Amino acid sequence: MRDGGPVTVTDPEVTRYFMTVEEAVALTIQAAAIGQPGEVLVLDMGDPVRIDDVARRMIQQSGEAIRIEYTGLRPGEKLHEVLFGRGERDSRPNHPLTSEVTVPPLSFDAAQAACSVDGRLTMPPATLAVAADWGTAGSSHEPAGAAVADAAEPPAHGDFA
Repeated sequence: MRDGGPVTVTDPEVTRYFMTVEEAVALTIQAAAIGQPGEVLVLDMGDPVRIDDVARRMIQQSGEAIRIEYTGLRPGEKLHEVLFGRGERDSRPNHPLTSEVTVPPLSFDAAQAACSVDGRLTMPPATLAVAADWGTAGSSHEPAGAAVADAAEPPAHGDFA
């Protein structure tokens, strides 16, 4: 916006959940304190926010006449985030604002397939190996502010490049 725009938004109807750094840190601490291995914690972040509204507020606050350019959704991108996958249950046994979802183990090959686009790895191999060993990679919650609940040290792995 500093250069006069345009501000790009993928689609006028796209919504996303937001959390502050403080909320993300609190969720990580909760995961270590109350989470169980193979479990994903999902923080209740209220209602999703339209990205178009965020862009318009930013433009208004700038005081400049900046246009919004809609670029269209990228392959695989969704209009709205999905917090729970098929068969996953929103269970809140420890805190009313934190869902605890059990995630089945995931093999390294399945994790690698889930974390690649057109055969290109989208997650560093070491992270991928840790996620596969922990059995939590590929959950539908990760982009929406989930934290892996496993306080154990990750296993040591070699280079998987």
